[in-house]
Amino acid sequence: MSRLAVVLCLLTASVGVAADPLPKIVRDDEQDLIFFHSSRPYRLRLHLQIEGQSYTAHWVEVMKGLFRFLDQNGDAVLSQAELDHAPSVTQLKQMIQGLTDLEADAPPNIADLTDNPKAGVTLAQLQGFYHRVGVAPWQVDWVARTSDTIAMDDVICQRLGAKDDRLSKDQLKRAAETLFKLDVDGDDVLTLFEISPSGYSGNFNFRGTLQTKGVPFYLLDRADKGRELLAAAIVERYDRNKDGKLTPDELNLPADVVRRLGAKPGEPLTAKQLSHWPSLPADL
Repeated sequence: MSRLAVVLCLLTASVGVAADPLPKIVRDDEQDLIFFHSSRPYRLRLHLQIEGQSYTAHWVEVMKGLFRFLDQNGDAVLSQAELDHAPSVTQLKQMIQGLTDLEADAPPNIADLTDNPKAGVTLAQLQGFYHRVGVAPWQVDWVARTSDTIAMDDVICQRLGAKDDRLSKDQLKRAAETLFKLDVDGDDVLTLFEISPSGYSGNFNFRGTLQTKGVPFYLLDRADKGRELLAAAIVERYDRNKDGKLTPDELNLPADVVRRLGAKPGEPLTAKQLSHWPSLPADL
């Protein structure tokens, strides 16, 4: 089964088993999640709420408070001098968690927030920057489990009663008898799920945020800069001939989507055209 099919099955199942009726959609409760399938990207729209409010409500208030603090002259844009007092990504995460003893760190670079530094930085641009770099209202990391072999070793030791990862001589003598009681299908072979009915019980390795190169998912920031970065990520991933454009052979988008992005049938798509893709209806 493809990874997209797994995602769709999980999302469908989560809706199908819900006992309560789905809540009504509220303003700003959507978050688009991009899945980079081998043939094309798919955009999955999630509606996230906390106690009937958008999941962004508290985060937006935090961002507004930070912007007011930084905007010393009250002109609704941040100059370079004002932005120099902004917290780094690590510092802001620590502040939101309630920590007060912060290590010194470099402020954000204004070029990462706007393409026109002379015009200053708006509230939306400040929010978009922190959203993209990992201080989003919904934070997700990409992890991978350790191998089944390592997981099975750990579970077997637990089943045999190991202490501090060590087995006694008596435990080793009883190992075969102890373990083959778990052979529920009687095929003289033990699987991971026979040893551990709850499934995988190993550890997970951090692979990166959803903006890390090589991760198959991407968390969309709807600000202009975020749309541009998504378009650039799509071109980088699917542009096989590296000409900066995506032909129908490279990116298999529906004809209606291509038309609405401003390209004629058979014409390649540019990054500028792809930056408008988040404005179209989501795939799911």
